[in-house]
Amino acid sequence: MEEWREELAEIRAIMAENAKKMAENSENMAENMKGFAELRELQEENAKGFAELRKQIGGINKSAGMIAEEQVYNFLERTMTFGGHHFDVIQQNVHSKRSLSNGKKIEAEYDVLLINDVSVCIVETKSRLREDDIKDLTQDKALKFKNLFPMYANHKLYLGLGAMSFEKGVREEAKKLGIGILKPKGDFVEVYDDNLKVY
Repeated sequence: MEEWREELAEIRAIMAENAKKMAENSENMAENMKGFAELRELQEENAKGFAELRKQIGGINKSAGMIAEEQVYNFLERTMTFGGHHFDVIQQNVHSKRSLSNGKKIEAEYDVLLINDVSVCIVETKSRLREDDIKDLTQDKALKFKNLFPMYANHKLYLGLGAMSFEKGVREEAKKLGIGILKPKGDFVEVYDDNLKVY
């Protein structure tokens, strides 16, 4: 019986030790949960900060794009020429949408349009020109143009891109595709409009 009491006392001591360790573990878990909550709070604050920074950068890019667009527009309005062609009409920020006979709706906005009796030139401007901008111009806006403006269906269509800066290789790609380039530099606009392709 004495042996049994000793074993029972030993079991109680082990149980007390386990209870103590469990209490310590609970405290550690509570501390960890508090740390996780603080970490989650910091992550949420960082996400808000990054969202605000993205918004500010987007605003800066939009402003730079608007400055580039104004410089390009002012240059073209002054010269009324592009690709060796003289134009009679210049329009800025032209938006159009239309339903086609098949029921499909199309829509596009053009930064600058130059128009004469036989030709139209679409000039799009960005703060920084990327490869996707070339695709957007050639594979979307140019293709929609004559459907959106059927009065120019028989006109030759030329394309131009203006930007303050260019992603690597984009300027060369545009030139290969017969797209004119306009690059604002201070009060001057550098123009490459040789060998324009009719789209």
